[in-house]
Amino acid sequence: MRNTFRASMALVHTTLGLITGWVLFAIALSGTLSVFRQEISLWARPELSTSRPDPLIADAHALDWLSHNAPAANAWYVASTNDRSPVVTALWPDAKGTYIQRVLDPITGSPDGIRDTLGGEFFYRFHFELQLPYPWGRLIAAVAALALVVGLVTGIIIHRRIFADFFTFRPSRGQRSWLDMHNLLGVAALPFHLMISLTGAVTLGSLLLPWSTQALYRHDLTASYTELNAALYSRPPQRIPGPPRTSPANVAGSRQTVRWDRSGTDLCVQPVRPESSGHDDCGQYRDCQHRITCHYL
Repeated sequence: MRNTFRASMALVHTTLGLITGWVLFAIALSGTLSVFRQEISLWARPELSTSRPDPLIADAHALDWLSHNAPAANAWYVASTNDRSPVVTALWPDAKGTYIQRVLDPITGSPDGIRDTLGGEFFYRFHFELQLPYPWGRLIAAVAALALVVGLVTGIIIHRRIFADFFTFRPSRGQRSWLDMHNLLGVAALPFHLMISLTGAVTLGSLLLPWSTQALYRHDLTASYTELNAALYSRPPQRIPGPPRTSPANVAGSRQTVRWDRSGTDLCVQPVRPESSGHDDCGQYRDCQHRITCHYL
């Protein structure tokens, strides 16, 4: 019985490796490259390599461009400049809910003059989307992550002397040498592979196990996101207007409250509508916790 079980696990281990091995290799390679996505993007846009603007002024230019080019969006997500990237990345949903992303020049606040290339973003998106339409790419990546977990567990089961085999390497033995190398590298990287595959599967868990969310929230995904990100969505509006600014020179003073709500270098703001804010200045902005944080005259 035990030998039959181990033989079955060996078959599962081999089959999963043959079917998902190349997909997992592509996912792992693109994930490694995406760690350096900002550097790759900067390398692909050499005209920006010498630009080191003030992040607050760059954000002000970006918000000004967004107010003229995406005034109807219910939220803007802005990734500010930092030591690794001198550009501002803006993301917002259109009327159909499709998200649009633009890389903005930190000096002019416009995407004009920046060459149209994905740069490192290509590898980042390929890592979990495989450049396939939603949700198919993410679903394949999630299934591949689960397959890696199962492959690792079955590999542990079929190697009864796993740690003894770890110290065994017989060169010049043909296929036996390849198997020894497979065992050695597999055991050495086992904790990393288990962690990276489990976290990858959990990150895409809403695609793998959507039924619990659908049952608990009655298909209301917005409610589930609100509870998962309570600090971002659930704080009550304070309706406290920020101080006005008239030029980029004193933008730092007008952005004090916005900086408190930053997550790293990310900023989320919502245009304030006059009918919803009680103010007449359409140049005001509200952060994504629904507080009026600053306005631009």
